[in-house]
Amino acid sequence: MTSEQLSVIKGYQKDYQSKFGSRLEIDWMGMKGIDTNHVSLEKYENNVVVYKELEDVLNEVVEKHKASLEIIKRRKRLDRQFPKERRALVEFARIVKANKLSCKLAAKLINKDRTMIYHYSNETKV
Repeated sequence: MTSEQLSVIKGYQKDYQSKFGSRLEIDWMGMKGIDTNHVSLEKYENNVVVYKELEDVLNEVVEKHKASLEIIKRRKRLDRQFPKERRALVEFARIVKANKLSCKLAAKLINKDRTMIYHYSNETKV
């Protein structure tokens, strides 16, 4: 996004606040295709809670974004040439952090360092 585009959006936000008295909230992640409603880590079968494994959560996210798990595991950095894989990794990291799961196990699962989970969970540009 260029600075000119951002200034136009800021102008819209100021107009909205002056007219309606509340802030205009923009769902940036939703516009980029990232679901901010986290995947439930538990499911119910016959009124018994069955917890999902981290690997199942990762596979669901990869399948949702039509990404390649091989690329996620092999590449050290996922830059612009791998947008689907990056979106999947960002969503996976956010699920791990939001549900207070083990970052160490999640990082081991994707063959990355634990700090990468923290990095991708705070990612804003996808």
